[in-house]
Amino acid sequence: MLESLVTQEEGKTLEFKENTKPLKSIIRTVVAIANTAGGYIVVGVSDGDKKIIGVANPLLEEERLTSSIADSISHLSYLIYKYYLFGKKNY
Repeated sequence: MLESLVTQEEGKTLEFKENTKPLKSIIRTVVAIANTAGGYIVVGVSDGDKKIIGVANPLLEEERLTSSIADSISHLSYLIYKYYLFGKKNY
């Protein structure tokens, strides 16, 4: 599934992020995707050429991102979000 996402173009339902910094930018993206048709945020992919670059510690980044989303969205009643973190590997 991840490989097929990387072949697609960014749009209302798909966003590529090189890393999780700044968190405010990703949270805005989560809210935008949640307010439309839903979609995917793929972290660890360079924005321009869509090269898989990974993140240093995927589990730590996932925890950091999940906590920030929960803390930042005040009316989080029922939100399903999907994001993928590519770990640092030899891509």
